Amino acid sequence: MKKQTIIIAMLTILSFLLVTWLPCQADDVLCGCAKIKKGTLRIIDCSSQCLKSEYPVTISGTASQNQNPLPNFKGELCWQITKETEIILLQFYVSHLGSGHYILSGKLYEDGILRNILHGNAELENSNILMTIVNSGKDRKSMYVGISHVTLDSSTLNGEVSNIGHDRDYTEIPLEIGDIYIDSDTQYSSDIITNIQCH
Repeated sequence: MKKQTIIIAMLTILSFLLVTWLPCQADDVLCGCAKIKKGTLRIIDCSSQCLKSEYPVTISGTASQNQNPLPNFKGELCWQITKETEIILLQFYVSHLGSGHYILSGKLYEDGILRNILHGNAELENSNILMTIVNSGKDRKSMYVGISHVTLDSSTLNGEVSNIGHDRDYTEIPLEIGDIYIDSDTQYSSDIITNIQCH
């Protein structure tokens, strides 16, 4: 008796899933209703209505046309910027947050020397990955802060970086009262950024 009840319950659940799932598959759309207060989701036939205490949810199978180049990615990625007199290496730990959203944390090396700490985010937008990077660094005589916008081709992870930064050089003037002379410099640059293997 107990075995029959379990089999009937499983067949009922399977029948319910097939009845609600198959009509949606014809249009590559999955329909459901989510509770406004708790967010509990239930699958419905796409021609059905949600209750007043629910809101409709539609998931389209056509969204997969724009495939995520780094699905569920969590790991290290590196890029190189080659300028006339220096090579800049960006080394990031990247975490995929879901739905094409990424968080970045890393370092900037200039000619092999750690110069700045970096953090930012990246978003998948059509065939591009858009990144915003904030960076800062300090040594004994100066401090640098900057922000960069990066556009990458999602198939190669290569692209363009635009940066604006502000460098403050603190140099002591040998005066009796010990004043500090501050020299400021705002810089803008636009460069090619190339994805490389991290070492």
